[in-house]
Amino acid sequence: MSPTHLEILENLPKLPDDLIVSDQITAILLNCSTRSLRRRSPVPRIKTGERTGGCRLGDIRAVIRGQKLTA
Repeated sequence: MSPTHLEILENLPKLPDDLIVSDQITAILLNCSTRSLRRRSPVPRIKTGERTGGCRLGDIRAVIRGQKLTA
């Protein structure tokens, strides 16, 4: 895990809901593999580039709390 990923995890409570986090961070927070996340993610994926993307931290927090996301 990169130092940036560790910094994100350490500062998680302070980070804004609109922050887009990588698949690796999303998988850690949702306790699944990145491959499972790409196949069947409970959180909508947001494209940040042609081949890159991530998930909104607020959506991840909602899933962790047990809330269902609406499209």
